[in-house]
Amino acid sequence: MPAGQDDQCAASAGSCAGYYDGLYCGGDYISGDPGTLYQCSSGELTVYETCASGCQTMSDGTNDACY
Repeated sequence: MPAGQDDQCAASAGSCAGYYDGLYCGGDYISGDPGTLYQCSSGELTVYETCASGCQTMSDGTNDACY
């Protein structure tokens, strides 16, 4: 978070309303850490996995994945 504001857990990623259910790297359509894989399910966004070596953005229609 910006200076003067408390950091937040990535698990509180928020909403992915309007996006297809699936796995997204942070920054690929959704907000979040680019080294984390997030699960979008029924408009709710949660942390799926923290990627040890990075997150790979795949083509539209294919789930993103950790390296």
